[in-house]
Amino acid sequence: MSYRLLAGLLLAVSSGALAQDRIIQKDGKTIPAPGAQQKIQVTEEGIQQITYKIVGVPAPQGVATSKVDRVEYGEKSTDYDQATQSLRRGDFADAIEKFTKLAETNEPMWVKPYSLFNIGEAYRLSGEADKAIAAYNKLVGALPKSRFVPEARLDVAICLTMKKDVDGAKVALQKLKEDAAKQGFSEAWINRANFQEIQIVQGTGGYPEAITRYNELAAKVEKDDPQLASQCRLQIGDCYSKQGDHKKAFDFYKAIVESASASPEMLAGAHRGMGLALFNMKQIPEAQMEFLRVVVIGDQNEGDIPDDTVADSMLYAGQCFELLKEKQPDGPARGQKLYREIIRNYPGTKAAADAKHRLKGL
Repeated sequence: MSYRLLAGLLLAVSSGALAQDRIIQKDGKTIPAPGAQQKIQVTEEGIQQITYKIVGVPAPQGVATSKVDRVEYGEKSTDYDQATQSLRRGDFADAIEKFTKLAETNEPMWVKPYSLFNIGEAYRLSGEADKAIAAYNKLVGALPKSRFVPEARLDVAICLTMKKDVDGAKVALQKLKEDAAKQGFSEAWINRANFQEIQIVQGTGGYPEAITRYNELAAKVEKDDPQLASQCRLQIGDCYSKQGDHKKAFDFYKAIVESASASPEMLAGAHRGMGLALFNMKQIPEAQMEFLRVVVIGDQNEGDIPDDTVADSMLYAGQCFELLKEKQPDGPARGQKLYREIIRNYPGTKAAADAKHRLKGL
C-alpha cells in the first residue's frame, strides 16, 4: 500500500460504542477530558477546525484539526461498522455498496463524509483508479470544508500515479500545495504532498535524488511528524535496495530496528526490508527469520500493521520454506500453509494473488 500515514482507514473508523462524542488529540488528551462532567456533540469536522458543542453552553467550541488524531462518535451505526468490516477484509464491492447507501441516507449525520471518503478508499485499494478519483472528487465537491478534503486530493494524485499519469500527479500535488496556504490546510498536507512527489521520483528510477530529498524531508518533520520521518527512512532503504546495494539497504533498515523510537509499524517495515535485502543476498535462513518476525509483530499489534506488509512478508517466508526444503523437509508444507493464510486473511492484497499462483505451481 502506498504511504498515506494510515490516515484514511484509521481516521475513517468510528468506535460507535461510546455514550457521547469524543475528540482524541495527537498528544493523547481527549475532549471531554476523562472524568469531566460535561458532554459534547461534534458538529463539524472542518479542514481547519473540529467544531463541537458543550451541552448547556450556547457558544460553539473548537480545536485545530492539525491537533486531532480522530473523532469517536457516540451515536452508533451498525451499518457503518459492517461496511468498515467489509473494507478491512478486502470485500471491496460489498464495502462500496454499503458505504454508498450510507452516504445517500446520511444517517447519522457524521456518516456521510466518512462514507464518501471510504468509497474512494475501496476503489483505490481494489486498483480501480478512475473510479477512486471520481469518488474522491465527489467528496470534494459535496463537502468542500470537510477535513477529508486534503487527504482525498492527495489520494487523487496517488491514483494518477497508479495510472502512470506522472505529469497529472505532479500537477495535482502542486495544486494541493498551492491551495494548502489559501484554504488553511495543515502544513502536514504539504509535507505529505512532498513525500508523494519524492515517491514519483523514486518510481521513475531517480534513486540518488530521492534519497537526498527523503533525508531532507525526514529532518524537517522529525519533531512534528515522526511517523512521516520514519516512512522517509524506510523508502531510503528501498532506494538502496533498488540500486542493488542490498548491504547498505540492510544496514539502513537495521538502524531503524535498533532505534528506541521505532513504532510497531516501522519495526515491521524495517524487518521486512531486512528480509528482502537478505533474500536478495541469498542468505535465505536469515531472511526467513526476518519475514517471520514481521508476522509476529503483526499478530502482536493486530490492526496496526498494514495488511500489505504482513501479507508480503508471509509470502516471502513461504518462498524461503520452499527454498530450504533440503534442510527443512516440512518446508513446502509450511509454505503452503502460509499461502492459504494469506488468501484467507488478506484477500485484497497483491500477495494473495501471488499466493494463489504459487499454490497452483506446487
